[in-house]
Amino acid sequence: MRSAAWIAAIVALGLAACSSRPAGSPSAPQASLPPSPAAAARPLAIASFYPLYEFTARIAGDHAEVRNLVSAGAAPHDYEPTAQDLIALQSARLVVYNGAGFEPWLDRLLPTLPPSVKAVKATEGLRLVKGEADTEGLDPHVWLDPVLAQRQVDNILAGFVAADPGHRAAYQANAARLKVDLVALHDRFTRTLRACGKRAFITTHAAFGYLARRYGLTMMPITGLTPEAEPSLARMREVINLARTHDLRVIYFETLVSPKVAETIAREVGAKTLVLNPVEGLTPDQRAGGATYFTVMDENLRHLAEGLDCR
Repeated sequence: MRSAAWIAAIVALGLAACSSRPAGSPSAPQASLPPSPAAAARPLAIASFYPLYEFTARIAGDHAEVRNLVSAGAAPHDYEPTAQDLIALQSARLVVYNGAGFEPWLDRLLPTLPPSVKAVKATEGLRLVKGEADTEGLDPHVWLDPVLAQRQVDNILAGFVAADPGHRAAYQANAARLKVDLVALHDRFTRTLRACGKRAFITTHAAFGYLARRYGLTMMPITGLTPEAEPSLARMREVINLARTHDLRVIYFETLVSPKVAETIAREVGAKTLVLNPVEGLTPDQRAGGATYFTVMDENLRHLAEGLDCR
């Protein structure tokens, strides 16, 4: 675990490097947080990972610069912030993060930030549930439930209004439009998943508990809340038996982790594999193709409808 002293040392080294650069020399490139010429004119808001970045950017509109801390294709659970990330966090007006243990590396960073940085926990006030296993903590994946995502939008909006009250009306209008889109997404899920031949699904890790509860489904994860965890042979046999018992013809995997376990189970039971994306980040190809939280969630819905035999 990284200590606050280590973090402070990295920040100091980064600041020293910036101050020692000859006048007029170019800045070093930043993979995850590229510099913007508008940074001095607008408050900087940093979001910890992709869905919160999209929500934050839509609420901000033109009135704040918004950056995504975790770079494309990286998994946010165990992200390793760079020295440049730490420097950017020091200069932010707003830091938006999920909480519920999803970003332990950021939990250690937040106490080191200056008082001028407002931290917004997007899960503040939400009723969270425990993970599938008794040994796991709270399930942080609330953004996959479009209803709970609206509560996250409210928390982010409150942070913007507190940090930049002069643009309150614009932030409120932008948040209202975003919530309209989330309501429409919820309606699509409700209509599509209302009449399905199956109500259970198997996926690689336990990211879809809130979504399953919202729409009356049963999630059967191969592993727990950590996507990189390796299932035991006993758990593999158990999941194979569940797939056969429930006559499941689709096994779901996700984009940022290896599909090998899902493929092994699918071969064993004669099923196919499809992506069920927890939207923890976008791949470079998805970003290049213009993917958003909403397009990924709509793809999730299509894949669920196929696997659950929805009419």
